[in-house]
Amino acid sequence: MPAIVAYTDFTTGPFKMTFSTFQQADFSAYVTAYEKEILRDLLSDKLQYEIFAAATLTGKYADLINGVGYTDSDGVYRTNIGLKEVLKRFIYYFYCKDSFQVSTTGKTNNQNENATPLTLAENRAVIYSKYNEGVDLWNADLLHFLDNYSIQEKTIDSYTDLGGSYSILSSDTGYLVTGDTVRINGQDYVVASVVVNTSFVITGTGLTPSGNYTFEPFLNVDIKELEHAYL
Repeated sequence: MPAIVAYTDFTTGPFKMTFSTFQQADFSAYVTAYEKEILRDLLSDKLQYEIFAAATLTGKYADLINGVGYTDSDGVYRTNIGLKEVLKRFIYYFYCKDSFQVSTTGKTNNQNENATPLTLAENRAVIYSKYNEGVDLWNADLLHFLDNYSIQEKTIDSYTDLGGSYSILSSDTGYLVTGDTVRINGQDYVVASVVVNTSFVITGTGLTPSGNYTFEPFLNVDIKELEHAYL
């Protein structure tokens, strides 16, 4: 999968930075390394690997990274702004901080009709504020989304005995993916394949799957609040 964040995300708008041709390549390499490291810290090694191993982002990966509107377990409609927005703010912070080129961020003070470059202290305040914006988005949006979908309980509509395996029909597989562990009638099974919102396959014999099944879409993610950075 291509990088989630690209240098083009930093050529306009609130994250604008000035890049030479050399710096574009350098920045792209920087992003590739840092966004994987950040995702490992925020999510887990496994989920980070699954995200970057995917040819395209779909299902839980797309909703986590790109954002989604959803109704939470309390019946309240909420919006997850998407982890990409957090990544942009963190990478802006780390790149400016590491490169010591805060004067190239394009930030200016308006004085009447003239614009003057920010002082070093003002530039530092800008990049720290971007990091803290990312912290606030993570704590307010992403954590609620991850917690809301930490455990999913879905209905088994019916099943088909395939001889050594079972196709479990379910009209809402939620964020279930191949390799997940599902619990059915008190037993755990590894999902061999999934047809989205149609069915999934487990291995076994002599089973009579019924009722509900549960799984953890974001297993091993440590749902923790982040702290602000200070000058």
